[in-house]
Amino acid sequence: MGFNEIPVDGLTHAYFAFGYIIPITPKVAPMDDLPADLFSQFTAIKRRNSGLKTVIALGGDMVSTAENRKLFVGNLLGFMRRYGFDGVDFGWEYPGAGDCGRRPDDGKNFVAFLKELDEVNNLQPSKYVVSFTIPTSYWCSTISPRMRRSRVSRRIGYLGSWKGRIDRDDASRSSAV
Repeated sequence: MGFNEIPVDGLTHAYFAFGYIIPITPKVAPMDDLPADLFSQFTAIKRRNSGLKTVIALGGDMVSTAENRKLFVGNLLGFMRRYGFDGVDFGWEYPGAGDCGRRPDDGKNFVAFLKELDEVNNLQPSKYVVSFTIPTSYWCSTISPRMRRSRVSRRIGYLGSWKGRIDRDDASRSSAV
């Protein structure tokens, strides 16, 4: 099925999985040497549904230092503008999990990154959608408890696990750090 065959009536969001974060630069690129015009072809589906938001899904770590985070935020926003994406989804599910090859500070750095991204996002003419996947595994997660306690949870529209429905996060249930 081509992008132009996707039935978009009734959809609110469509996710392109996955883009790739090039280490060191950190720029977003297509996975597995796929042509970059796939991004434009995908976002063109919005022409058939004016309310549809297109979101690029990314995985990987570009948040370990303040310098990397700032550079990545700039590159990410430029990428989304260039290809017409309305948002980004981060599928980095195991930050901080040593047995999953992560560093102990990953969770803290990811929270810092989301806050920094939100601050820049608030300055955009049209705010981008930001979503992320947190792990459902207790054993491979150091970010979930931090997310529940942080102000970042107030900036995210939905929190919860996928069990057939998603509950709207009530900011009154979140406590500030």
